[in-house]
Amino acid sequence: MKKIWLFSIIVAACNFVSFAQSWKELDSLRFHYFNKGEFDTASYYADLALDNALQNFGKKDTLYAISLTGKGQVLIRKGKNIEAEPLLLEAMDIYKQVKGKKNPTYLKIYNTLALVYDNLNDFYKAEKSYKEILEIRTETFGKNDVSYASALNNLAYLYKKMSNYADSEKLYLEAIEIRKAIQGENHPEYAEALNNIALLYYSMGNFPAVESYLNKAKIVFDNSKGYDFIKYLTVLNNLAGLYWSQYKYDLAQPLMEEVERKLLEELGEENPFHITALNNLSVLYANTGQLDKAIDINKEAIRLHTNVYGENSEAVALNLNNLGTAYIKKSFLYGKENFDERISALNYAEEALLRAKLIRKKILGTLHPDYDLILKNLANVYWQKGEFENAALLYKESLGIMEHNMFQNFSFMAENEKEMYFDKMYSDLKAFYSFAFAYKENDPAFIELVYNTVLKNKGLLLRSGTAMRNAIASSKDTALIKMFNDWIDLRKTLSDLYSKPLKERILDADSIELIASKLEKVIASSSYEFNEFEKDKKLDWKFVQKGLKKGEAAIEFLHFNFFDRVWTDSVSYYALIIKPGIKYPKMIKLFAEKSLLTFLEASENDDFGLINRVYGSRENYSDSLYNLIWRPLESELAGTKTVFVSPSGLLHKISFAALAKSKDVLLCDFTLVKNVTTTKNIGINNDLVFDQTSKAIVFGGIDYNSTSNDDVVWNYLDGTKVEGNHIKEILENKNIKVDFFSDDRASEEHFKQSAVSSKILHIATHGFFFPNPKDNEKQKEIKAVEYGDVAFRGGTRGFGLNSFVENPNPMMRSGLVLAGANRVWNQENSNAGEDGVLTALEVLQLDLRSSDIVVLSACETGLGDIVAGEGVYGLQRAFKMAGVKSIIMSLWQVPDKETVEFMDLFYSNLVEMKNTTKAFNKTQIQMRDKYDPYFWAAFVLID
Repeated sequence: MKKIWLFSIIVAACNFVSFAQSWKELDSLRFHYFNKGEFDTASYYADLALDNALQNFGKKDTLYAISLTGKGQVLIRKGKNIEAEPLLLEAMDIYKQVKGKKNPTYLKIYNTLALVYDNLNDFYKAEKSYKEILEIRTETFGKNDVSYASALNNLAYLYKKMSNYADSEKLYLEAIEIRKAIQGENHPEYAEALNNIALLYYSMGNFPAVESYLNKAKIVFDNSKGYDFIKYLTVLNNLAGLYWSQYKYDLAQPLMEEVERKLLEELGEENPFHITALNNLSVLYANTGQLDKAIDINKEAIRLHTNVYGENSEAVALNLNNLGTAYIKKSFLYGKENFDERISALNYAEEALLRAKLIRKKILGTLHPDYDLILKNLANVYWQKGEFENAALLYKESLGIMEHNMFQNFSFMAENEKEMYFDKMYSDLKAFYSFAFAYKENDPAFIELVYNTVLKNKGLLLRSGTAMRNAIASSKDTALIKMFNDWIDLRKTLSDLYSKPLKERILDADSIELIASKLEKVIASSSYEFNEFEKDKKLDWKFVQKGLKKGEAAIEFLHFNFFDRVWTDSVSYYALIIKPGIKYPKMIKLFAEKSLLTFLEASENDDFGLINRVYGSRENYSDSLYNLIWRPLESELAGTKTVFVSPSGLLHKISFAALAKSKDVLLCDFTLVKNVTTTKNIGINNDLVFDQTSKAIVFGGIDYNSTSNDDVVWNYLDGTKVEGNHIKEILENKNIKVDFFSDDRASEEHFKQSAVSSKILHIATHGFFFPNPKDNEKQKEIKAVEYGDVAFRGGTRGFGLNSFVENPNPMMRSGLVLAGANRVWNQENSNAGEDGVLTALEVLQLDLRSSDIVVLSACETGLGDIVAGEGVYGLQRAFKMAGVKSIIMSLWQVPDKETVEFMDLFYSNLVEMKNTTKAFNKTQIQMRDKYDPYFWAAFVLID
């Protein structure tokens, strides 16, 4: 949805020593009516002032230049930018000859000319102009000047239009700080700056920041006098747009209608601000079912935009796209008995969208996100019309554009920016998955594209960015770091180029792509992590198939709410299956998420009762979970002995090995299930090679108190001391060096110092994960529960938990408890230094690439916030991003005594078999022969 954007239009208003009285009066009237928004009247007086200046002062006088500028500003406000350009160029030339480039009025005129180029999407000329203005202002006035802030604002806006979000944000923030320092937080221009950065964050998908900045701007305007009403209406419009994005239509509609009505009254119907308000209203009406209104308004906006910009402008393309989507929505209203009406609406949609596609292809090229939007909408039209082949071709093209832009932008985005970017993209992927499932009977080969897409996107945030950057930075290789930074700069340049219209690309994108590609190869040869990231771009399902042996299969699970005309409310789970020798991957629908939730919803935080109910026991088996998840796959997996599974959604909480097929028959009895973050990892070698430098770090028997006066939140765990000593003995018998940290030595400081150089990391302690506070308005008290001699490696909630329990960051709500933690857990605030609580966020900062395996022998260490396409945000993600190859973690509260036995068996198997996966699977079978699933199945191995 297009917004009204604020521009910094600076009116030239200077004092002169001598002038003709009549000219001054005429120009003052022009200025007066301009500020009132009565642009036709302002234009009349601008013409009179211009004629007067020409007769009395001549074409080389600065007053004539002022009149040219005044007329140009009126034309801009009336949407006639092309007519304004020659007037402003003439005015600039006069001032340059008479006063020079550093004259303040010259810069104001130049700024207005740059605005013309900006409005016309002439990005090259606009960027060149804004940069030169910024340079002159810096030299002349310095950076602590409001005019410098205005120049920053304009360049930042341009970069936003060019999708160069990183540079745009930097400039906007600098402008805000300058205005805050000079003008204060109650100045209308400070409010403008807040509005502008809010719109940037909207484009980036950061809606909390949008709301915060817009509300601050509105408060400033509410308390201001004499402000520009257009700017105030802009804030209202943008706030309405935010409400619309959040589906708060009852709040959005009256605001949008008020804005459109006032703009029509003040500016006239052909003013660009008014037409944009019409566009916004049309989108709102379409999304609230007022489709006839939406269609009528879109047609009116197309007529007005055509009058102002011409029939092949981007503004017309925008309204054509909106008209097409409104007709698509209208087609959904007709049932089977109204087939002709439905097809007619779809034909109208197709006609509008094809026109928009041609315009955007000509202006923006075939890699721009706005062109991609047209492809998606057209694909939907062809899908609904039953023209599946046409829809499939468009989806393929659209996926190529999405992948290109995603990999392009991920190279320089911050982690949170990547998350928001991917979140926006994921809804498009869900629509594609829905189409693929509907289309697979027509063309089974199409599922290749689905598997390839899942393979490239699942865990992409985990594989990109942080891990790669940290690895290269920590290499201390200055040449490699410089090459990497140069590569980032090239990707930024390409991102800027692809966001520009074709005619404005003064650099050759293909040539820069070639340079960047060559640099990638050099970096890849020097950095394993970079090479892996680059390989991900070329991944396909056949790569996975080649890694499978006879009797093996790979499953990528995915979940999404199905799209067919409209989005369904119910989320369903699907399995993508690959086996050796099959021609194409198979896509199978499994179950609705609500069915799985009925099994997984806890009862008064009673893990013991819940797990026995879900997975069953030796006396009372339960095959319900097996029937839900695995039985639909049996026919496809016939003859398969080993299955690599990459979970999705709630399946991250499932212990596949413990699924009961029948009494005394579990899945692990006849199928070896290997959990992987993505099936591209099926070839990972889990062999452990021990040499004289191999070292293991073991934490256990930890004293959680700092003093005898500490309130006990985390109880001492006797079993962890026993466990640690047993592991130390097992490993040392094989000549593996072990550092065992217990009591008060098992501190956060010692962990961070020693973990970076260990092959094996074992932490036996309390672990925690607290659910998202947004999903739990009232946190229930966790009570220490015991069943006979079953003591849990979890804890009760203490007084000072707010910094963890209610923290919005999931990486702060997941962690491990080390020495002295009871002190911080009972305080309002943590003291400076380490606090004994090792959060997932802190693990992220470590370099653990030397660690082959981390064993988290604690409660719920495998849990966290589940993010679509990215898995679990918690300890497992943190250790993976830090570089650990394999992780053993728990899905529920683990019993202390049986955990000691599990770990004894695992390490005994590990030193004999020297393979993590084989040792873990053997341990599961050994424990399965003695105990119910509750006592052993919580632990899962993730590669």
